[in-house]
This record gives sequence, structure tokens and C-alpha cells, in this order.
Amino acid sequence: MSEPFKINIRLDDVVFRATADISKYDKETQDKIKAAIADGVKSVYEEAVNRAPKRTGGLIEGIKMDVKGAHGTVKSTAPISHVVEYGSGPRIASPLRAKAMLINGDFVRGHVVSTMPERPFMRPAAEAGKPKIEAAVKEAIKK
Repeated sequence: MSEPFKINIRLDDVVFRATADISKYDKETQDKIKAAIADGVKSVYEEAVNRAPKRTGGLIEGIKMDVKGAHGTVKSTAPISHVVEYGSGPRIASPLRAKAMLINGDFVRGHVVSTMPERPFMRPAAEAGKPKIEAAVKEAIKK
């Protein structure tokens, strides 16, 4: 099994410091910060699931979320996640048992060199969720 595919986002400095040292806040503020992080992580997870190509469902099943206190992660554990996100360079495909392959309705003999275009789903989900997380944490700190 391959390593989980992760994209790290850099939070605003104020938000980063608030989540790094959450113990300096009172219990009510800590709970609000944790709730903001949990809601933000869930939002990023749902966005990643919605953006992921749905051809077989294996990619979607591999997207997982985890929230521990004031920290959360969304990762994709499917072995092809990084290839879908970033695309691939040239690759060679050839028929395994037959003399030809069916590609886009045409039979092709021999080897075919192709590339897979990128179809990002994790980074756009993280970038869409980042402002929401930052705003919610800043709001929790202000009160």
C-alpha cells in the first residue's frame, strides 16, 4: 500500500499560533476553536469528495479525514491519488493478452505512448476551505 497523499496548507499566522498554543485560552474559546477546526476539516473533506473523479469510486473511498483537538487532516489513501492530482508523464500501454487494444472506439496494435492530464481535487478543496477555517478561528478568538 502506498503512503497517504497529503497537501499541507499554511494557515494565517494568527490562526496558526492560536491552534499551536490553544491552552492559553479559556475553556469556552478552546471549544469554539476546536469546533471551527472540525467544521473546516469536514468542509475540506466534502469538497475533496465532490471534486474527485468518480469513475470507479476507489479514489473517493480513499479520502479520509481526522480531527484531533485543534488539528485536522484530510488525506487520500488511494494508490493513484497523486497521479490524478498532478497528472503523469509519458507512459506506455500495450495489450496484455490480445494483439490489439480498444482505445476511444478504435483498435490499436502495438504500444501506445500517452500522458494523463492533471485533475486536481485535493489542493482546490484545501484552498477553498482555508479562508473559512481562518475566519471561523479568528471569530472564536475575538469573543
